[in-house]
Amino acid sequence: MTPLEHLRQAHAAGVASALDLCVLHGGDVVLAERLGDHASWDLASLTKALVGAPLACDFVDRGLLSFGLPVTDEGGTLAQILSHSAGYPAWLPLYERAGTRDEVLRLARETPLEAVPGERHTYSDIGFLVLCGLLEGRGGARIDRLAAEHLELAGLTWGAAGAAPTEDCPVRGCVVTDEVHDLNCRAMEGVSTHAGLFGDARSVARAVQQQVERSRDTTSALAWAWSHRGAGSHWLGWDGRSAGASSSGQHFPADTVGHLGFTGTSVWAAPSKDVVVVFLTNRVHPSIEDIRIRQLRPAVHDAVVEHLRSRGLWAG
Repeated sequence: MTPLEHLRQAHAAGVASALDLCVLHGGDVVLAERLGDHASWDLASLTKALVGAPLACDFVDRGLLSFGLPVTDEGGTLAQILSHSAGYPAWLPLYERAGTRDEVLRLARETPLEAVPGERHTYSDIGFLVLCGLLEGRGGARIDRLAAEHLELAGLTWGAAGAAPTEDCPVRGCVVTDEVHDLNCRAMEGVSTHAGLFGDARSVARAVQQQVERSRDTTSALAWAWSHRGAGSHWLGWDGRSAGASSSGQHFPADTVGHLGFTGTSVWAAPSKDVVVVFLTNRVHPSIEDIRIRQLRPAVHDAVVEHLRSRGLWAG
């Protein structure tokens, strides 16, 4: 099947009520399709790759931070936070104990480590909350202001009216619309480095393309971040292709960087192919129990590669 046939079949089967695909080659849109009556998606953890990681790299380039900077009492470094190997637990319901945004950040900072820094890979929202506090402290402003000042995020917003709905949330007692799905981020007024951004596939693709182009400067912190791994599959701030099955399918090369979002969003970029693929869904609507996205993602990416090959845009 073609990429668009995969999307249409998934939409008809109810895998997601809103889907958006954008493929760039050389920075140009070569494939795009949107299904559903929505123009924005809760990007969830894509925020880590679009805001948290590039801001950290920008701060390193400007001498405000270093990748080797110890950021925990146990000696965990900025690089280990970015590669999810600083020893923090994966997630905690900090919103249950926090009445303000500052309290969420304090609780994250005070969270005991579960492992010696550098020894174990655990994908961690808590680590990126610690990163949020660190960046805001060094930058002297809230993350949304820092992002506006130092990143190019045209078309991306913090929350969005009319965005694709997400979960029928048992905590809220309703279907989540117009606000962030993540409850810790919600307690932070919808602004964090681990979640909070909303947007469409084209806007995400443009932001990622800018990082791809920045990575070609071998002296940049971003180039270093995309060439160093932690204890697991993650580069600094971005995931890589895992051994065995990958949501990017079978064909993406070894230099691939990407990220997934819990709500059903994903981005994969292959710098050596000059290709960016952004695939957004609201697969958690109405229930987070629907995991058919796990089969859909690699199928779509394999079909994208075949489409590019048929047009002479993917060698090998």
